[in-house]
Amino acid sequence: MKEKSPSFFRPLEYLPYICGCAAILFAWYVLFGRFRHWPDEDIGLPGFSPMKANTALAMMFGGLSLALSAQKNRRLFWIAKISAAICCIVGMLTLAEYILGVDFKVDQALIFDPYPAPGGLFPARMMPFTAFNFFIFGLALIVVDLPAGYWPAQCLNIAVLWIAVVGFMRYFYKIEAIYRIGVLSGMAAESAINMILLCLGFLFVRPKEGVAAVLTASTVGGLTARKLLPSVILMPVVLGWLPLIGVKGQYYTAEFGVMLLVVSIMVIFSIIIFLNAHYLDKLDRERAVAEKELADMNRELNDFAYVVAHDLKAPVTAIQTLTSWIDADYGRQFNPKSQEQVQLILSNAKHMRNMIDGILDYSKAGRSKEQKQLVDLNELVVDVTRLLCPPASIQINVENKLPVLPCEKVRVSQIFQNLLGNAVKFMDKAEGLICVSSSEHNGDYQFEIRDNGPGIPQEVQERAFHIFHTYSSHPDSTGLGLSITKKMVESMGGKIWLRSQPGQGAAFFFTLPRN
Repeated sequence: MKEKSPSFFRPLEYLPYICGCAAILFAWYVLFGRFRHWPDEDIGLPGFSPMKANTALAMMFGGLSLALSAQKNRRLFWIAKISAAICCIVGMLTLAEYILGVDFKVDQALIFDPYPAPGGLFPARMMPFTAFNFFIFGLALIVVDLPAGYWPAQCLNIAVLWIAVVGFMRYFYKIEAIYRIGVLSGMAAESAINMILLCLGFLFVRPKEGVAAVLTASTVGGLTARKLLPSVILMPVVLGWLPLIGVKGQYYTAEFGVMLLVVSIMVIFSIIIFLNAHYLDKLDRERAVAEKELADMNRELNDFAYVVAHDLKAPVTAIQTLTSWIDADYGRQFNPKSQEQVQLILSNAKHMRNMIDGILDYSKAGRSKEQKQLVDLNELVVDVTRLLCPPASIQINVENKLPVLPCEKVRVSQIFQNLLGNAVKFMDKAEGLICVSSSEHNGDYQFEIRDNGPGIPQEVQERAFHIFHTYSSHPDSTGLGLSITKKMVESMGGKIWLRSQPGQGAAFFFTLPRN
């Protein structure tokens, strides 16, 4: 089965806006009905007590804050935070009224309502759990944009969602009262439904982070979440409803209903897990086949490059050799134009041979493995420096003591030779300075080779390690040196990158594992 691309889930980015606007519209409808003194049955859902005016007010500001929090506009950002603060304050003051037994007059501040909510003691006052939800949800909207506030905000949102779902399930299962501690009698169905919408929208307020990023990802984790969540959410609801019908209809006892629920959960979730495991196993086998095909293609490509380069090297060498003989024997008899053309042939043949040698080196890089040995990198850098034989105007310094590393000596020597050789080759200063240093990062050795040369333009740095890519007009530049170096570093489990400013030199970094 082909997994849907992330673009399929792109409309979910608008979920905070949609859920926020839905809550605002419903809150406006309730407030309009309250101002016009409509009967309760015309304001709320049939058969349920309607939303109170202060509940609608807090819901409206919560929805406004959610809808604006998903926007990038800085001015809207502050409107969103102010709206979240109002939602939070309304919930906090109502909770304080219940806890302290003090009437702050917030219940009747907007609209006078002489009738308390069913099970409530105070006219126009929202239920305590509704107030608690507004307080926590407003707080989540406030802290979500703080540097470390995303996950705490999502945890608060999950808590609000849990309370809202419990409040809604009361009506789904037709439970008269789920809380029997004084005024703690749940929340209105409309409040629970709107709060669930707000919480679902909040999950996607940052679509590229956290829960939303996992749910919409085209990875195995995202696939697993999307396949399991609907079953995990819906199946317990249905399984809990069926035994309840039997108990209420006196078809069997409550004990038998509990046993039936437990056995049903065991069987159905075992089937769901098996089906998901079967699907993941299929994906894993398809991935293994694809990896093998990719490995075969890479091997064939490397073999092709090696054969082609090897076959091209002989005629190019012959052209270079014959042209040099002709130049040596008859060069003095040529006119200046002919001598220039002979030198052009020699130069192009040399460049072509360097490119062929580079292709051969690239095709062999990372393929052969040599025995690892303890290598003193201080001595290795000295040997490489002697081999490069830099001019007297260029100085190569080792800034600190380099480690003694268990590694493949020839390959590591080639890495240092390529990087130091490039620094020497492209040096444009009268007094060149190349510095080598090392440090430890996350259990690996990190090496730095820094020079004061011409630097690398910002626009070509990302392509610097691509094969055949070169920005220099130097005659010996083939665009293969850094590609070979990258391949060697990665074959040993490391990584390589660079930092540079034009005119201020370049710094190449690469890591090698300690073991």
